[in-house]
Amino acid sequence: MRITAVVTSFAFLACLACLAVSAPTPAQAADVRSQGPIVSIGITDDNDGDLVHTGLGWRWELRAGDRADSIAERIGTKLNWVLEPQAAVLSNDRDGVEFQFLPMFQATPRRWADGDLVPYIEAGIGLIYIDVTGFDLGSQILFSDVIGLRMDFGRDERGNKWSLGYRFRHISHAGIWATSNDGMNTHWFTVSYQMGPH
Repeated sequence: MRITAVVTSFAFLACLACLAVSAPTPAQAADVRSQGPIVSIGITDDNDGDLVHTGLGWRWELRAGDRADSIAERIGTKLNWVLEPQAAVLSNDRDGVEFQFLPMFQATPRRWADGDLVPYIEAGIGLIYIDVTGFDLGSQILFSDVIGLRMDFGRDERGNKWSLGYRFRHISHAGIWATSNDGMNTHWFTVSYQMGPH
């Protein structure tokens, strides 16, 4: 792996750490339902090669807002917005790095929202920078389309909780800024620890 890619990875992770320890303003804190680190392992099985993505990021779960809450309540769900920056190191057949910013929504049936085990569906479209060769992606800047399932467990009286998840991710530039656009599909397995507002 190129030295510059390693240095860039560590710089990005240092920025994530700075974001993590910075306290939100009182107005922001009212909207943050939980936040915490997320660790991810991704598997790409492609005709051009196999990759293992080892990622680290930070996850904010935010209140959806009055209008979205009202619509979600009418259909019997609870809705949150999620913001998730993440960096990953790529290994196996190729070496590289990726940096992703992913906004998502997450929804759960309201009748399960306060249980010990809380299932969610998540989906979103973000942007990703990926530095890996040999996959005919056409660009290093791509769209990141994600859908997945998550389960919260171990919630305590302060709102802290653990989560396990699975995601399917497709990245491509949708034919917008290059002719080559093979795309890449990755299966992700995630673990996160979310700290409730204190």
